[in-house]
Amino acid sequence: MKKMLSLILIVVMTFSCIGGMAAELEGPVSFDAKISLNTEELVKIASGGGNSVAEDTVTSLKAVADILDVLTLKGTVDSGAFELGLFAGEDDVITLGVKSAEEGITLVSSMLSGLAINVSKEMMEQLTAASAQNSSNFDMQAAMEEMKSLDREQIKKDSEEFGENLKKAFEEKKGETETGEFVVDEMTFTGKTPVNMTYTEMMELVLTNVKDLLAKDSFQPIIKAFGQSMDINAELDKALEKVKTQAEEEKPEMTITLYTDANQGEYAVVEMSKTTAATDDKPATEEKAYIGFGTVDKLERAYINAQSDKMKMEMTMTGKEDGSSDVKTIVDAGNAVSETVATTDAAGNMEMESIIKSSDMNVKIHMNVEAAETDRKNFVMNIFFNDSEQAMLSISGTAGKGGEITSAFEGDGITVIPFEKLMDTEDQSALTQIQTALMTGIMRAFSTLAKNLPADSAAWLTKQFMSIGQ
Repeated sequence: MKKMLSLILIVVMTFSCIGGMAAELEGPVSFDAKISLNTEELVKIASGGGNSVAEDTVTSLKAVADILDVLTLKGTVDSGAFELGLFAGEDDVITLGVKSAEEGITLVSSMLSGLAINVSKEMMEQLTAASAQNSSNFDMQAAMEEMKSLDREQIKKDSEEFGENLKKAFEEKKGETETGEFVVDEMTFTGKTPVNMTYTEMMELVLTNVKDLLAKDSFQPIIKAFGQSMDINAELDKALEKVKTQAEEEKPEMTITLYTDANQGEYAVVEMSKTTAATDDKPATEEKAYIGFGTVDKLERAYINAQSDKMKMEMTMTGKEDGSSDVKTIVDAGNAVSETVATTDAAGNMEMESIIKSSDMNVKIHMNVEAAETDRKNFVMNIFFNDSEQAMLSISGTAGKGGEITSAFEGDGITVIPFEKLMDTEDQSALTQIQTALMTGIMRAFSTLAKNLPADSAAWLTKQFMSIGQ
């Protein structure tokens, strides 16, 4: 009984957060996705490069591929409601819907055969309070309530003022400009100006201005929404105190250089390095970070290169006036290296390829997102293993505006059960009603899936189902 109540509670709490966010939407948003498995590629991986694979394994892999082939996952978010469904062909296997209203939250499912579970507003408050006392869980519903009062225009103005304050402080620390030809991050500049600022000065400047920014009225909804588990002001004060009292030998060495060109392009480079001396237990270590950013030739550019004894990371980002962008990231963790390249055009179409190489296996992920009908996108993600030309796993579908919530939360044929009744230890009739409905729902879902499968895969599924609990 406790396990079932915990499961129902987790579902209600999780989906109620989505329902709370859905209340802010104008019109429905939906997605659908299909997953396909390439059994030939799976068998190759299972064979370990040439070893024979047991016939039972091949049969199981084929059955799993057939199951995924007939299934489609669909989700819809609309005003105050969320619905997730798994379909075999046109038949629903499992659907789950959650609706949030002033008086509470209602959960329905095809697995419950016309039963609905209602969690009252008072019960939700009790459960949220108990959760906050026993864990550091983030209260998404509370966050969404706070975010309703967000003044985005004022936040933009305050953020621009923050940027101007930093820029002014850096301007005051500029040294003499050197003219010539300077090639930095594959760009050519005509001016090079040092910014005479220490690590301590920079950190104090940034932390103080961040503290002032977060104290603005426009940022209070954000502070209340996402600063639930800590005092942000206190944390910033601690960081400031640490910077002021930290021994100089413990601070990284830092240089800041500003590059300019004849077209008013500006590019700032921050370089930091820190060496930790060897001890009896640990060898000497060195960490380096290089950050370049600015606007050059009407392009927003950023380049980051960070290195330590355990990892290297390099990232290049370019944003254009029309909204298109390019991002390239390389991460070397020693035992594995990943490289990701993503390009987005002005219309929001995106192509991404990520390659992960290790001593045991290579994985390539290729993803395309393209405009479909109005306000929707088509997406396709293919996953390849060990340099194969055929994808082992493919996920495809659409996402964007449109869709319809079909779950019935009230009306004829719907029996609403308060969650409090499920927690009643003396009268368990409501819980028994739910358990009976779930057993019927599981059988119906199994039958719906099996009838949409080829005969041999349906037989395999039946065998697996019958073996549960034996």
